[in-house]
Amino acid sequence: MMSFLGGGLFTWVSGLFGKLFDYIFKFFFSFKVMLFGMYVIVLSAVLKNVIVWVFEEIIEVASYELSGLSANGIESSVLNLSGATGYLAYHLMLPDCISILLTAIVIRFTLNFIPFVG
Repeated sequence: MMSFLGGGLFTWVSGLFGKLFDYIFKFFFSFKVMLFGMYVIVLSAVLKNVIVWVFEEIIEVASYELSGLSANGIESSVLNLSGATGYLAYHLMLPDCISILLTAIVIRFTLNFIPFVG
């Protein structure tokens, strides 16, 4: 008689722990999938927007500072192409690339004046 009650009680308790473990495992797995999705999708989009915003601000400041050097702004001081080469340079975004490179060089040069940086 005791083994019958002990076996039933053991079965009931082990089933309870099994359901609890199943619930915890499913919750943990779904939580990890959700976090992974947030890191992959949301964090990458936010970081891309922040990095693009920082570079746009830097290029805007550099363009404003260099606009006094020429009549048309930074593009004419960086690259002056006409005809088919100008058309290709415009669609390949060469003036933007060169202005980004020059901005990076200026930022690196400026950071060398700060102690303990660079």
